[in-house]
Amino acid sequence: MCGKNYILFSEHQNNEDMINLLLLQRKKYSFAKKISTIPFLLSVILIFIKSYSYYTTIFSIVFSIISFIIIRISKNKVKNAATIQELFDTSLYKLPWNNILVGEKPQVDYLENYKESKKKTLKNWYKIPEEYKNKNEIILNCQCQNLKWDKNLNLLLFISIILFFIVIWIISIWRNYSLVSILIVFFPALTQVISHIFNILDIYTSENTLIKRINKLKEKEYSKTDLRQIQDYLFIIRCNTTMTPDLIYKIYYFLFMLIMQKIICIKY
Repeated sequence: MCGKNYILFSEHQNNEDMINLLLLQRKKYSFAKKISTIPFLLSVILIFIKSYSYYTTIFSIVFSIISFIIIRISKNKVKNAATIQELFDTSLYKLPWNNILVGEKPQVDYLENYKESKKKTLKNWYKIPEEYKNKNEIILNCQCQNLKWDKNLNLLLFISIILFFIVIWIISIWRNYSLVSILIVFFPALTQVISHIFNILDIYTSENTLIKRINKLKEKEYSKTDLRQIQDYLFIIRCNTTMTPDLIYKIYYFLFMLIMQKIICIKY
C-alpha cells in the first residue's frame, strides 16, 4: 500500500504549475544546447574548405572569439534553467530557498500552446518507490536519481565528444591536409573539445564525491539540513554542466525509459 508521502509527492510533481516549471527549464536548456552546437558546426565547415590562406587563419581566430562569447551566453541560459529546476525541487521537497547561493526566486511565466504529448513526457519526473514512506527518504531518492541521470549522461557525452574528434581527425588526414592546416582547422574545435572534456571530468568527479558522501549519510539519521546541503551541491553541478546535444539526450532518454519500464524505480 502506498504511503501518504508517496501520494502527496506524486500528485504535487504532476500538477499544472510544476509541469509548467519543467517546460520552462527544458525550453531554456534547449536554447543553450542549440547555440552551444554552433562552434562544432563551424569547425566542420572549416574542415571542408579546399584551400587555406591568411584569411582562413583570421577566420579561425575570429571564430574562436565568437565561440567564447557563445559559451558565456550558453552558461547564462544554463544557470537560468538550473534556477527553475531548483524552484521545482524545493517546491516539491518543501526545502527552504537558498538566497545566498541561488539568488532570488525567478519570475515564472506560464507557457501555453504546448502539446499534451510534451506535457505527458514530463509527468512523474521523479520515479518514487511505492514502499518509501519516510519523506526524507523520498527526497534523498529523488536527489540520487538526479545524480545517476547526470552522471550517466555526462559519460555518454564524454564518449561522443571523443568519437566526434576522432572522426573529424580521420577526415582531415583522408583529405591530405598538412600539419599546419590541421592545426588551423582544429584550433577552434580543439579548444572547445578540451574545455568540454575537462568540464565533464570535473563534474563527474564532483558527482562521485557527492555519491560517496550520500552513502555515508545513509548510515545515520539525516535531516532536512543535510538534504538542503545536497541540494546546494546539485545546483552548483547543474550550473556548470556541459550541454548535451538533443540527439545524444534523446538516445539516453530512450534507453533510460526502456529500463524504467521494467524497473519501476532505481534504488540507490
